[in-house]
Parts: sequence; structure tokens; C-alpha cells
Amino acid sequence: FFPAFNADIISDFSIYKGYIPAQYGGKISSIFDIHARDGNKKRYTAHGGISPIAGNLTVEGPIIKDTASFLVSGRASYSDWILKQVDDYIIRNSNASFYDLNASLNYDLPKTQINIFGYYSQDYFKLHDINTYWYSNKGVSANIGHNFKPDFRGDFSLSASQYHFKTIDSQLASAAYEHEFGIGQYEIKGDFQKIFSEKHSLDFGVNGVWYDLLRGEVIPSGSSSLQSPLDLGQERGLEAAVYVTDTYAITPLLDMNAGFRFSAYSAFGPKTVYTYFENGPKEDRTVADSIIFTQGQALQWYYFPEFRAALNYQTDEYGSLKLGFNQMHQNIFMLNNTITVAPNSQWKLADYHLKPSRSYQISLGVFRTFPRGGWEASAEVYYKSTRDYTEFKDGADFLSSPQVETSVLQGDQKSYGIELLLKRSGKRIGGWLAYTYSRSLIQVDGGEKWNQINHGNIYPSNFDIPHVLNAIINYHISKRVTFSTTLTYQTGKPSTFPTSYYFIEGLPYLDYSNRNEYRIPDYFRADISLTIEGNLRKKKWLHSSFIFSVYNLTSRENPYSVYFTKEEGRIISYQYAVIGVPIISATWIFKLGNFDAD
Repeated sequence: FFPAFNADIISDFSIYKGYIPAQYGGKISSIFDIHARDGNKKRYTAHGGISPIAGNLTVEGPIIKDTASFLVSGRASYSDWILKQVDDYIIRNSNASFYDLNASLNYDLPKTQINIFGYYSQDYFKLHDINTYWYSNKGVSANIGHNFKPDFRGDFSLSASQYHFKTIDSQLASAAYEHEFGIGQYEIKGDFQKIFSEKHSLDFGVNGVWYDLLRGEVIPSGSSSLQSPLDLGQERGLEAAVYVTDTYAITPLLDMNAGFRFSAYSAFGPKTVYTYFENGPKEDRTVADSIIFTQGQALQWYYFPEFRAALNYQTDEYGSLKLGFNQMHQNIFMLNNTITVAPNSQWKLADYHLKPSRSYQISLGVFRTFPRGGWEASAEVYYKSTRDYTEFKDGADFLSSPQVETSVLQGDQKSYGIELLLKRSGKRIGGWLAYTYSRSLIQVDGGEKWNQINHGNIYPSNFDIPHVLNAIINYHISKRVTFSTTLTYQTGKPSTFPTSYYFIEGLPYLDYSNRNEYRIPDYFRADISLTIEGNLRKKKWLHSSFIFSVYNLTSRENPYSVYFTKEEGRIISYQYAVIGVPIISATWIFKLGNFDAD
């Protein structure tokens, strides 16, 4: 229902997935480069929208005309009244809400541009007396861009962001617990560009990131809980990097980007690190000794020379071939032993025992436009290999011990696939169709059985979704009326299912399948909407439009998760679908001015 980013404040965004420029690092995934727009520098204006479950409002205008401006935007939901209409007792007595706020100030001088941006969001979800989640994000950044010369520019930024959650799990009274987690990321950057000619430019820069991670304390919840208090500890880490990228037009048809990035990373004390006996598993019972690191002392330095390269060959006026190569690494891991990214998923820094993940990727794409029909088409293949990919041991629980190295192993991940896209724009009927076939496979085989997952055999990762099909069709019935439909299908995510349970001397034991041997049911959803614009008069103070939509038109009960219970000597499976019925909604969108107003 609600996208993570407020579209009202975004001016542009880019997705890097084949070739990753050298200025980006510290992660092994693709990059979303999102730019917030400036406030209106000429006049005061506002726009927003109201629906039965949420509302949004954006206000902006000049502080100094044509020079400085502000923008404030917010969204909030008020959907609990819908939950009260549901027949299910648990849902009817649940709560769900969120809100976010964005604000920016912009000041443009002849050679200098200044931007200050702030963000805050909070989400709350309570499933009757079973689970309660609070989670929030907040961030602030200050950016200064300066043109030192017509051919030399520098951009400097300071940013800070924090994520925090609190969860109360009361599914089982005797094991009920509360847990809070927080992570802060603080970054300083300097990016420079030198233009030598129309054919040749050089980008270079430095950046540093400080991580401050509080894994929190697990405490009992309720008088019946037998949960023992456990402090999971605090972690700190520093990542610093320098980079350079050379962009050169070798011929009128062939462009080259060649980049190099060098990074250094270490976690820092205070920290007590346990060492373990050789030729054995890392467990509490095999602890051999401990190492005490004092405040500010580095636990283990890791260094990463990374090469990036891209070739773009223009086959003709309407087509091109692109070849990309990346080396990347990641110093932070998600701790989650389920297939679903939950609000209480937490993160862990690489440290003395856990190495940063390293990867390389190669991709080749063919891109073509067909101006006569307004069509675009592309096909891209890729292969990616990752070392020291972190996976949980069978039955591991990351809330049971502050020594995460006793719960995880590291192995190799290989991913490959093909992405196909067909797009049409500028016509009465437009939209796009995208299909992806991709695989993501993991092998954790450290030789001995205690260093293996799935007996050392290859298994699908939690993100292995072979088939994904997405389609959007927009039919402009008239200048004021547009019909849209969205279709999405994807293969069900992998899952490890229980296969049997038995008793030995009166104690129950549960057997599981091989790691991710099964899959939850496939996902399919169809949505439709009808947008009706207000009149198109030039002189008016307020323009309105109405959107009528149906979410999940086919009433498909797509599983959010699958869970199992023991009933009458058998293992019974259930799937949990968050929304298994069509949701009909109407939204009023308004803005000051006429149809074409900013």
C-alpha cells in the first residue's frame, strides 16, 4: 500500500546493477541513487492526497525568490478502522499505523549550492496479544556543491542515520520476551570531477563511514516468562575508502569507464573476543581463551582493492551493447533465520571471526529503441560470485548468544540470470513488460560436518526466486481519464519444512528437510485503477484528480509465510496471507494551480 519512498519529494533516481561506479562501496548489492527535489523557488504551493487509509501533504515555496527555498512533506495512515471490520477476532483486535516526515532547505549561489535534508519515520504494528513491533528511521544530511572552475567541481556531504526497533513476542507465555535494537551510520564524503575535454573526464574522492550498532538486551515479558535476561552487546566499526574513475570516449561509438576503489575496514573495541580450539566447532563448550580489546582498539583490519570497468558500444543510432565488471565487498550482515524480512531483523558487523563478504560480477546487455512505435527493449545477462557469504547454522537463534560466530557459518554464493524488458511510451496505450529468470545458490562446506550446512551440498538461498514477471499497462481513454492495471507473478520463496517428529524417552524431537528444499506457494497479484483528472482550465486556484483502485482483484491468498503445528500426531501446515480479498479504495489528489502547475 505504501512505498518506502515518498514520491512527492523525489526528483530523480538511478538504479545501478550491471556496472557499479567506483564511488559506491561497502555493499555487494545493486545501488539506488535517489535525489530529493528542491522546493519551488518562484512561488508558494502545496499538494497532497487523501484516501480511506492514509493521507499526505507537501508544502513548498521560496525563502529568497530564485535563490533559496524550503520543502516539507508528510504521510500518515489511519487504517485501524478497517481492521475493526474484519470478522477474524485476532485481526479485529490488532493495530497498524505509520507516518513519515521530510524537510529540506536549498540555497543556490552563483558557484555554490547548499542543501540540508531531514527525515523521520515511525511504524507500529500489534497483532492482538501475540506480537508488537515499533520501528523507526531518522536521518539528516548537509550537502555543499562548489564549482571551483568551469571544468572542476567538488561535492561535500555529512550525513547521519539511525534505525531503531522494539519488539514484544508473546506467542508463548513461558518464552515471551522484549528486545530493542539500534544501528547508527555516520558518513563524510568528498567527491570531485575534473573535465579535460568532451571525451575525457576524471571522478575521484574519499569517504568514511562509522557504524555504531547496539544489539540490545533480551528481557522477559510478562510474569509467566522464563526468558533469562541476555545482553547482546554493542559493536562499532569504521570503513574508509578512496576511489578514482576515468571516463573516456575511445571512439565516437565506444565509451569506457575504468575505476579503482581501495577500502579499509575494522571493528573496534571495547570488546571481549573468544577464541576456540582448533579442529572443532565454534561453540560455548570449545572456548579456548579470550582476547580483550580496549576502547578504540582495532579488532581486525581488512583491506579491499576493487576494480570496476564498463564498455558501452553504440551499434547504431538506436542500439547499444554494454559490458560491466565489478569487484565489491560488504562489512555488515543481516541476521535473520527466516525467509521473511521482519521488522525485528537485525544486523551484525564483520569482526574478528566473521569476514566481510567479497564478490565479483560480470554482465552483458543489449539495449534498443524503436522510435516509430515508441518501443524500447533490452536483454541483460549476468553472473555473480560471492565469497564468505553468511548463513545460519541449522536451528540457530541469533537472540540466544552475543557470540554470533557460534550461530553462523560462511560459504560461497553464486548468482546468475537474464533480465528482459519491453517498454512502450508516448502512446495512447503504454506500459512495460519485464521478465527475469535468475538463480541464487549457496554452498557452505568447511570440510568437517560442523562446518557444513545441508551436508555441504548446494542449496537455494532465501532470495532464490527463479521466475519473476511484472507488467504495467496504461490506457489513456481521454486527456482526463486513464485506466491502469498492474500484474505481478513470482516463484515462491525457498523454505525449510519439518518432515517428522518423534519421541525418545518421552522427549519430542523434530526432523527438518534439507535446507530450503521446498517452496511456499507462488505469488500472483492483479491491481487495477482508474484516474479521472479535473477540468483542464488554465485559470484556477485548485486542481483535483480522483483515483479509484482495486488491490488484489482476483482475491488470491498470497502467503506471507508458512508455519506448522503438531496436531493429533501429525504435522499440519498453514499459510498466513495478510490480504486475501480485494481492497477497493478511492483517493482524492489535489494541488494548488491548474493541471500543469509545478
